[in-house]
Amino acid sequence: MTHQADTRNMALFCDFENVALGVREANYAPFDIRKVLERLLLKGNLLVKKAYCDWGRYEDFKPRMHGAAF
Repeated sequence: MTHQADTRNMALFCDFENVALGVREANYAPFDIRKVLERLLLKGNLLVKKAYCDWGRYEDFKPRMHGAAF
């Protein structure tokens, strides 16, 4: 009998405007979405990654999000 690992498949839908506002208001170092993704990957597979935002207002975050395949 083979044992199959319990792997979760997940989708990440991010209201990125709220994330960006929080990062800016807290004066954090540049936001790195990869840290968030690394943490989620410990729990399973990310099949879908979507981020919603008025990207015209948050252009400085756009390259990093595209680099993480959002």
